[in-house]
Amino acid sequence: MYRQRIKKFRNPIIYLIVEGKNKTERNYLSYFKNKNNKFKLYIVDSVATDPESMIKKAIEVYRKNDLNEMNGDKVFCLIDLDLSAERYKKVNMMLQKNVYKKVNVIFSNPCFEIWLLYHFTEYPKPEKCSSDVKKQVKKYIKNYEENYDNYDIIGIYEKYITAINNSDRRNRLYIENNISKHERNPYTEVQNLIDLFNKYNEQDK
Repeated sequence: MYRQRIKKFRNPIIYLIVEGKNKTERNYLSYFKNKNNKFKLYIVDSVATDPESMIKKAIEVYRKNDLNEMNGDKVFCLIDLDLSAERYKKVNMMLQKNVYKKVNVIFSNPCFEIWLLYHFTEYPKPEKCSSDVKKQVKKYIKNYEENYDNYDIIGIYEKYITAINNSDRRNRLYIENNISKHERNPYTEVQNLIDLFNKYNEQDK
């Protein structure tokens, strides 16, 4: 008599590779860690902040933790483009290589803080550098710094649906006008990440 094998399923695992010197991404996205999630979320700081090193770190994390796309596992790099065509080109060249096919990239241009602005306004101003974007954020979050960690107090997580809608509307215009990602300003893809969190949590409801 053969004992029937019971296949054990587990929740998907998501790893996020973020720039170690900037705590904004870690502090914001840490609020999406929840014991009731139907996925496990890990955030890993990258010591090096250049895109090439971050992508190499991502594939290292993927292999070291034995992730499996069939189970919904994913690894993401959050990369600021800083309005650099060269930076964007280098990332795309790396992603074309088979060794890095498992890596997903979330671009923001000039920087991640564009995502924060979309919580408050549909029309963030285009800026020439990341520091000017952060000045915009301070108009809405008075005490904002890169180590800011009071997003729950200002109710920003109640506004993320607004941020998704604002970002999506702007991004559709970029696509309709065939504007390359490094030329999109302001721009972010963080909503794709939040949409994935929601998708996993809504499974089997």
